[in-house]
Amino acid sequence: MIVKIMDRKTKKIIDRGLYFNRTLNHIQLGDSIGYGECFAWRKHDIREVDYEYEGERPEKWSNDLYVDTLNYAAKAHGKQQVKFRGYSYLAHIASVAQEIMAVDKGEFDFDDSIQMALLHDVLEDTTISFEQLAAEIGCKVARGVLALTKDKTLDKKTQMVDSLGRIKNEPIEVAMVKMADRITNLQEPPKEWSINKRFRYAKEAEVILESLSYANDQLAERLERKIFEYKLWYVENIEGNISMDKEV
Repeated sequence: MIVKIMDRKTKKIIDRGLYFNRTLNHIQLGDSIGYGECFAWRKHDIREVDYEYEGERPEKWSNDLYVDTLNYAAKAHGKQQVKFRGYSYLAHIASVAQEIMAVDKGEFDFDDSIQMALLHDVLEDTTISFEQLAAEIGCKVARGVLALTKDKTLDKKTQMVDSLGRIKNEPIEVAMVKMADRITNLQEPPKEWSINKRFRYAKEAEVILESLSYANDQLAERLERKIFEYKLWYVENIEGNISMDKEV
């Protein structure tokens, strides 16, 4: 809850912040708050200040849903690590989710997009099936995750095009997750990647941007900047021509 804290003598506002409450379930705007009802007393001397309730913080997403979904993803991915990185795959999915959580422009469903971000690889990298995911998480999120999943029965060169086509047929939250995923992956590439691999990865990111930028301007701008930085530091400044090395 948002609490206004005033000096008891001067009545001047000395703080206005977000604090947890313990038992306040029926207070109205402007109500004074007593000792023990708000954690603000940990920061301010209750003998010198008065607390006044100013409302609840509008929640962008459900914290409980985030934790439940993260736990589900953690169990599904188990001991999986990020390829070539040597650390838990949870670092990747949490990074994708935080890209969504940082968005403050556009009309979209935070809960759906964050769930899809946390689960975007469970069908591709774990033993979880679409039917199981739909039953345990919900059909809408499961369909989004399915669209984000490459069809490995197709030729590798056409898998991304196929996935992008399916993403476009889903709500914008799915496209947002795909952009957030590529933003997260445009970090320093593994040393095992050839120059050619890095070049192709940047070009593929440009295809994603061109195809899905309609979903959210803020993510599109961030993806465009990350592509520029990736090419500047890891592709274009490397001496020599793009080779035809085998893909890693």
